[in-house]
Amino acid sequence: MNMKMTVRRKLLAGFGLVCVLIVWLVGFSYYEISKLNGTYTVIDKRVPNLVNVKELEVLIHRQVGSMRGYLLTGDETLRKNFEKAHEEYKKISEKLAAKLTREETKQQLAELDLLEQQFYELGQKNVRLKSAKQTGAVHRPCDHNRARLNNPI
Repeated sequence: MNMKMTVRRKLLAGFGLVCVLIVWLVGFSYYEISKLNGTYTVIDKRVPNLVNVKELEVLIHRQVGSMRGYLLTGDETLRKNFEKAHEEYKKISEKLAAKLTREETKQQLAELDLLEQQFYELGQKNVRLKSAKQTGAVHRPCDHNRARLNNPI
């Protein structure tokens, strides 16, 4: 067996090695791009839900601010803003509930919806009391929580 390599064989071995490296590099690049694409797919699914959650938070703050303002001033536009924020909250919450897939997040949204509904009902009660000029009887949400803290089960 002749151990000497001719120039031709050396060139072929060099080009062959370069071709193997290029094929390996293309395969590795394809794998990394596929993995990155999967990450973006997850992000694309989660971002709209996170935006909806942030909108729910903003609407809750708008409800609280509108109710406080109405109770202090009696301005009807603030009461209407309270109602409008509640309606928008319901629409976004329903849209978000349809998109959620995990049971834990569905349960958390249901709990948030329940708390929002309780606050809305309390707000409605306060509106009736304010309209009847019974401002001393207006309920504060923290009274109920304070009573629960002072009377442990």
